[in-house]
Amino acid sequence: MGVSGWKNGDDNNLYVAYQAADNSLRYSKATASGSQTDFTWGEPKTLKPESTLGKNAGLTMSVSVDQSNDANSQIQLSLLYINSTSYINGLTYVTGGQAEAKGFTTSDINQQPFKVAENSTLSAYWPFMLYQNTSGVVHALWYESETPYVPYSLSATAASKSNLAVVPVSRNVTKISGKGFWAIFYQNQSGKIMASPDPAFWDEKRADDLVTIVSTWNSTFPDITLPIGSSFTAFSLARGDNDKVNTFLLYQDGSDIKQAWINNDNGWQISSPKLLQGADRGTHIGCVTPPCGRATAHSPKSSSQKSRTFRNATSRRVANSSRSDWKGRTG
Repeated sequence: MGVSGWKNGDDNNLYVAYQAADNSLRYSKATASGSQTDFTWGEPKTLKPESTLGKNAGLTMSVSVDQSNDANSQIQLSLLYINSTSYINGLTYVTGGQAEAKGFTTSDINQQPFKVAENSTLSAYWPFMLYQNTSGVVHALWYESETPYVPYSLSATAASKSNLAVVPVSRNVTKISGKGFWAIFYQNQSGKIMASPDPAFWDEKRADDLVTIVSTWNSTFPDITLPIGSSFTAFSLARGDNDKVNTFLLYQDGSDIKQAWINNDNGWQISSPKLLQGADRGTHIGCVTPPCGRATAHSPKSSSQKSRTFRNATSRRVANSSRSDWKGRTG
């Protein structure tokens, strides 16, 4: 399952993409206006990707924005998936003008041969996309406008079928894309969830505040060991008017979804929110961290609500976090 969304002016948009039982690729869109917290969901629509999806294919979605402070800014939604021959393929949807009328179109990533491990999952937060290569090593595709999709080995070997997650650890897009202010999560061979800030280890670019973040994460991240392939994901939420963020990790432990979180100044904590209890075993959890804009932009905004989607025995459930509490609805 892939989840992404954005706020443009007064309009809130949330997309969920998934692989249906008949192996087709489908998505559903939800909208809300202004301060509304209840999203109105549209009927699922079937997409026509260039290649057939693989069995239990990895899926992810991410958003990039060219002008984050412009209410009419152009937004690009990328839907990436693993095809039946274990290559990364994608579809792209661009808002605004004639491009929007085209709907989802074939991504240029289809022209590049990125082969993944048979049971690899995917995760993306622009400009990074995670996957496991054929040796099981976690790689990041770093999107650059002049040389798109540059692969980097992150020297992290994940267990087969491990979920992957990538988040920013700053609100500043320049720091995220070029100075190491991002982090990844994966399961090792023992089933332990590993957290790695600045995973490419650009030590020559590490500013003092990143050194502090790395040290705090490495010394306080809790021991969370789960069956390999268990559901987990992560997102970041801005705090205050500076570059700092709160980072949340959601993971399924039995029938409950628990959370670990850090505010980048203090250590990690764990809790079990009541609203996130009672999910199907093996459920998929989706999170949205808002996109960043230009180099001077700061994102995600602290006033935005972040949505998590999972399923209980009968329905889809959407929960929103507004920094201090959780609210939700079933639909």
